[in-house]
Amino acid sequence: MSDRSYGECCALAHGLDLVGDRWTLLVVRELMFGPRRFTDIQHRLEGASSSVLTDRLQHLVEAGIARRKRLPAPAASWVYELTERGDELRPVLHELARWGLRSPSRRTDLTTTPAGIALAMELLFDPDRAPGLDAELDLEVGEERFRILVRDDVMEIKPPREAPAEAVILVGPDSIRALVSPDRPHDVDGWAETGVAIKGDQATAIQLLSAIG
Repeated sequence: MSDRSYGECCALAHGLDLVGDRWTLLVVRELMFGPRRFTDIQHRLEGASSSVLTDRLQHLVEAGIARRKRLPAPAASWVYELTERGDELRPVLHELARWGLRSPSRRTDLTTTPAGIALAMELLFDPDRAPGLDAELDLEVGEERFRILVRDDVMEIKPPREAPAEAVILVGPDSIRALVSPDRPHDVDGWAETGVAIKGDQATAIQLLSAIG
């Protein structure tokens, strides 16, 4: 029996056997929105050593939660991505993040990774604040880009597409606090003061941002 196993038939214990080690779920978070090179993950999770990340990724691959593949030319680099089974962890991460959001000891003065911001936006989307919204936007956080899709009152954030969307939301590294604040801006200039810039279809972007939180 592996040292990382609890040695129980309990489904919860088995789930923790698979993803309960420190850093493992944060690695999954980084892979939720598209393939990532090892160096991408290492750059985002600076507190984890190279050996720890190697171990966690190898374990996720062996468990069928992630896979390693080579991108076609011209990139031709090796990346990790979630499998279908790995993507089933999305609602698990949502619920764990929602539980953590209510913790009185959560520090709001800290920042997070681009994937962490994408997860927060996906988690905190409230369709009642943007009734009837049907939109496709780009989200840019630093050097990373995501595609936001809103269909049938559900928001999904996916890997970027080659063709740009009509609206782009550019989020600064400290802007997550503005995104989740109850006292959020209502126009482009107000969002710009928080570090969130908008390009293109401003009305759609403002409508989407008004539904976060």
